Amino acid sequence: MWILEEGQILPYLRSHYPVFDQSGPVDIQCIGALEGEEKPREPDEGGLINYIFRVSNGKQSVIVKQGRSASRKNDKIVLPIWRNRQEYETLRLRHAIVPQYTPETYYVDWENAIFLMEDVSDLAQVRKLLCSGVMLPRLAEQVGEFVAASTFYCSEFYLEADLFRRLSARFRNSDMRSIMEDWCSNSLLTGMRASGFAATSCATNL
Repeated sequence: MWILEEGQILPYLRSHYPVFDQSGPVDIQCIGALEGEEKPREPDEGGLINYIFRVSNGKQSVIVKQGRSASRKNDKIVLPIWRNRQEYETLRLRHAIVPQYTPETYYVDWENAIFLMEDVSDLAQVRKLLCSGVMLPRLAEQVGEFVAASTFYCSEFYLEADLFRRLSARFRNSDMRSIMEDWCSNSLLTGMRASGFAATSCATNL
């Protein structure tokens, strides 16, 4: 697998996505990196696992995402390369069902685990808005519409039984699920320890 570095992105786009105009100035950002850094520093800003670049010419803006064999945050965590293909296919499927809530994908490179997608950085993260006390009156309605439509049209209520089984097998992801469950459990324990929480104190008070 070829590792895509920031300096190789423009030649890569010229070869694989020529509709992106490079006749003028082009800005490349490694999402999560501080100014002058090639790699992201804060995992919350750029994701825990993948390498993500935002490429903009002032009129067009695309996200270039590569899934490598090691986590971006911890290179000791070995990851399946095919996860990026699965994410690309998931986005395509969801976009076909609920395009108003799903970023569009433009190109995929199976061999190098790279795909290009719509830049939605103009949108704010719901989690951060809620933590800041911002009211989102249509959030429940929109989340309900997304979940209901994407679940129904991928279920046996809508699909033929054989297609449903093949779709379920296609998107089975036990490896990544195990990794994320372990990470969430470790993060929870770390946060509990940092806050001085002790499991024994709870047991004592029962």
